[in-house]
Amino acid sequence: MPLGNLSPCRSTVPDTQTVRGVWTGGGAAANCTKAATDVSKGIASVNYNAATGKYLITFTDVGSAILDGEVNIMRPAGTAPLQANVVFGSLDRSAKTLQFEVWDTATPSLTAVALTDKLCITVVFSKNGP
Repeated sequence: MPLGNLSPCRSTVPDTQTVRGVWTGGGAAANCTKAATDVSKGIASVNYNAATGKYLITFTDVGSAILDGEVNIMRPAGTAPLQANVVFGSLDRSAKTLQFEVWDTATPSLTAVALTDKLCITVVFSKNGP
């Protein structure tokens, strides 16, 4: 059977590690929590830094480089969307941390995620150097 326009996926970066987690927003400038129904693999905490207005993900382990990273925010119906951006230059391998920021695009300004919001975090690491 011919593949047509499809082609097999071949990773050019072997030995990757995907870290995923679902966390609950902490409300007004507070740390996020992991509810009993939230799933998280490889993420120890998601904390808010009031001085910078950014969040800090602490991992249980990190690779040598980030290949991909995103944070999606699930909100209740009828709630204005927020945009989360991973700060790629912020990976600290020794501290096992990575920053992201959350923007209210209507204002535009940095904002905190509400208690009713869920953060879906995905980060892909390369286990070995480039």
